[in-house]
Amino acid sequence: MKKKFMLCLFFVLVIFASANLLATSVATKYKKSAEELKSYNIIQGDSSGDLMLDKNLKREDLIVILSRLMNDEERAKKYSSETKFTDLKSASKVYLPYINWAVSNGYIHGVTKDKFGYGDYVTVRQYQAILLRILDYSSEAKKWDMVSDYAVTYGLMDGLDLKPDDFLNRGEMALMTTNALKTPKKGSTLSLLKVLNLKK
Repeated sequence: MKKKFMLCLFFVLVIFASANLLATSVATKYKKSAEELKSYNIIQGDSSGDLMLDKNLKREDLIVILSRLMNDEERAKKYSSETKFTDLKSASKVYLPYINWAVSNGYIHGVTKDKFGYGDYVTVRQYQAILLRILDYSSEAKKWDMVSDYAVTYGLMDGLDLKPDDFLNRGEMALMTTNALKTPKKGSTLSLLKVLNLKK
């Protein structure tokens, strides 16, 4: 009986250690990707330098990151602040030009015809669709039920195991983004990184 108990305890400890090792490995991948994005000035930390990798992303904050990814922040922040979205009337005016820039370029859509989704957290599938559009897979991004499958096919989810409707945190976003930067645009042999000509 004692031997069985010790054997069971051993297996529990092995499983626990393996889970901790896996979690550490994933966290290391997130940090490495985040540091790469930071080197391109795509993401920034808080006043203490914390990149806040466990923090879920709101849609409006993702748009600012997106403008830096596309190497177009200067134009984005000077964009028109007029909007058709009713939920942006009380939004911070800082975000309005960025949101209009992203919508005008077709990178992101409202959650409905009249509502942007200000203050809502970004889901995994929403960001998958954005990355597909950036990579010129716009027709694929329209097939909402297939978006996550396409994201896997094109390597955007390498090193990640997420459900489409999960909220996306900054660490997960960082790894998805660096995966996208290594991916060739549709019909091209050039990676997104080379097309965007990002500089450290």
